[in-house]
Amino acid sequence: QLSFEAFQTELEQIPPERFGRRDKYFKGILCFARFLIREHSLPTSFVERALAIQPKRHIPAKQATLTEEQLQILIDACPTALHRLIVHLLSSTGLRASEFCALRLQDVNLTEGYLIVQRGKGGKRRRVGLNSLCCQLLTQHLDTLPYQTPTSSVFLNNLKEPMTRDGL
Repeated sequence: QLSFEAFQTELEQIPPERFGRRDKYFKGILCFARFLIREHSLPTSFVERALAIQPKRHIPAKQATLTEEQLQILIDACPTALHRLIVHLLSSTGLRASEFCALRLQDVNLTEGYLIVQRGKGGKRRRVGLNSLCCQLLTQHLDTLPYQTPTSSVFLNNLKEPMTRDGL
């Protein structure tokens, strides 16, 4: 005999972090319960009570962010101007690593203070504003680049090749 109390007890024994397992168990029993209701072997109230305890997806804690003081400590620990530029640019614009590495000289407009991300999330193109400090640091960085064509990468590794996500 299937009882709601036994079902609830079994469901509670599966940890919330195992949402997929809990959800499959819940849906399987619910399907079987509906069959038993059609066969007049289980009261219809079982489904109503079961839906009230349906498993919810476990949501992990939000990712921590840096305070202004922590960000300043990180910037002060940067050994080179390039490292400072990277930290400033990523922290002030919110660029993803792959977007950062894919930046080309043609995507940078320092006179108006913005970058164009050609292939953002979902393959979308977007414009990202730059603050004055990022523009200043980026100007200094661009002056150090060995070659400058519109399709040249803005950020190069030690071998003067375009920077990769892993290299970043």
